[in-house]
Amino acid sequence: MGRRRTTALLAALPALVLAVAGLFHPHSLTTATADTWLRLHLVALFVFPLVGAGLVVALAGRRDPVAWLVGSRRSGTPRRTPRSTSSAA
Repeated sequence: MGRRRTTALLAALPALVLAVAGLFHPHSLTTATADTWLRLHLVALFVFPLVGAGLVVALAGRRDPVAWLVGSRRSGTPRRTPRSTSSAA
């Protein structure tokens, strides 16, 4: 498998994990389903940031508006830093 395909698969993996977890999500919170709710949501706390990271990785190198919205600027133009306005005495 090529590097590009492997990167795409790894970038999509967190979203796929959340999709599978959603299949087991209880419809209502009861004492019988509380343990399942707790486990699913604790896992989701760690997986959701990886979904965003996967999106940035998937869009790295693109310069279209979608990549700009996501914030993927890895291979774009460098960000400018404001110049200091302090005066030397």
